[in-house]
Amino acid sequence: MVGCRHLFPAYIHATVYIIFVILSAFGTLGYLSYGDAVKQMIVLEIPQHTMTSVAIDITLIISVVFTYPLQCYPVIEIMESAILLPSMHLWVCVGHQLVLLSYHPI
Repeated sequence: MVGCRHLFPAYIHATVYIIFVILSAFGTLGYLSYGDAVKQMIVLEIPQHTMTSVAIDITLIISVVFTYPLQCYPVIEIMESAILLPSMHLWVCVGHQLVLLSYHPI
């Protein structure tokens, strides 16, 4: 794998292109099949107050809750390295708040 590093940009571009083609084909075929009759949020097409709609809503909530810290992590790392000394400070998540613990040698 070490010898294939120079191919990494080509792999990334090919992967993005393949995903683009798959999602475009899926969207185009869905539009051609159902037209404008479908709401923009497909979740709203499911009958409300059924076990299926509740399960889908719960999974969407869980996915948003668990991806939020993942999206914040790079921002916190960049801010910490730009503003603070990484060896002297530590961000700790307590509940829903970030707390800064500092070590100040005497």
